[in-house]
Amino acid sequence: MLAMRFIKTGFVLLALVLFSAFPRQAQAGNFEISEGQINQYLTKKLGFNDQFNLPGILNIRYQVDQMQAKVGKNSSNKIELDGIVSAGFSYNGAEFDSRINLVLDVEPEYDAEQGAVYLKNLRMLRWSSEPQQYADQLQLIMPMLNGTVQSLLNRFPVYTLNSADPTQHLMKNMVKKLTVREGKIVLETAPDIL
Repeated sequence: MLAMRFIKTGFVLLALVLFSAFPRQAQAGNFEISEGQINQYLTKKLGFNDQFNLPGILNIRYQVDQMQAKVGKNSSNKIELDGIVSAGFSYNGAEFDSRINLVLDVEPEYDAEQGAVYLKNLRMLRWSSEPQQYADQLQLIMPMLNGTVQSLLNRFPVYTLNSADPTQHLMKNMVKKLTVREGKIVLETAPDIL
């Protein structure tokens, strides 16, 4: 009788330990990444620069000065990025500086292996320059600039789940879908498992 009571007590304790250790996994819910968190990341990456040179013909130096995300402002699953790039040019013996205003859109993608969200499939929606008189010359670098920004976004995630946080660590492999809502990216998890 005492042995049976001991076994029952052991099972109850084991059940309590299991349910207290895994309640977050059982009811993990969704995880939200705010527009502010994305913009904070983008601010850290400012100052990224590059250069392109065709000796004796063209030399271009440019730097990303500002990048701001607008998350979920339209009905698609895309994020709009507004950016400012400063550029210096040497072209056919003439030198000029310009400021380029960009409007881009990207699609957030979740990488389960890394527990990270990346911004992919960049499209340039429109751009303008100051001064306007160099717009024709600037048209030449737009594909390179587009490639540079895409390369930057492909290399660095805008958010990585924190493996030191038990909830985020458990959630890493539970994410089934990523959606964009106004002001946030939502990592949707599997339905409750218990």
